[in-house]
Amino acid sequence: MGVSTDAILCWGINLGEDLPWEEKAVELGYESGSDDEFLAFMFCGVEKPKEEWVEGGENENYSAYWKAKREALEEYGVELVGHCSYDYPMYILAMAASVTRASRGCPATITNLEEQPGWEERLTDACEKLGLPLDSERKWILCSMWG
Repeated sequence: MGVSTDAILCWGINLGEDLPWEEKAVELGYESGSDDEFLAFMFCGVEKPKEEWVEGGENENYSAYWKAKREALEEYGVELVGHCSYDYPMYILAMAASVTRASRGCPATITNLEEQPGWEERLTDACEKLGLPLDSERKWILCSMWG
């Protein structure tokens, strides 16, 4: 197996290596690395089931939760983009509609590099909900993922 190298272009806020909300997420019972669960809760109020996942058991609440989480994050439109490498990730809080990925040997076509209506307001709302500085610079960012 080879190593994947992907290019990622997105419009958002460069967060660097540390997720500023990680401590708060752990306080609320979210495990490190479960960022999409935490963001679905913070952005849309989607709570994970209280009962533990049982391998091979009936986990109907989890199926409903995963569906609700996916739909809520898609509707909210903000995505946490990981870049750099899987072992040492860095992060961008981006508008999901702006994210374009190109894997080695699979070029992607960019047709529009203009900020879309509502993006600024949505990222400001995300910053407020996550306790990020409201003056965080929003811009087009080109990065890569190796892993």
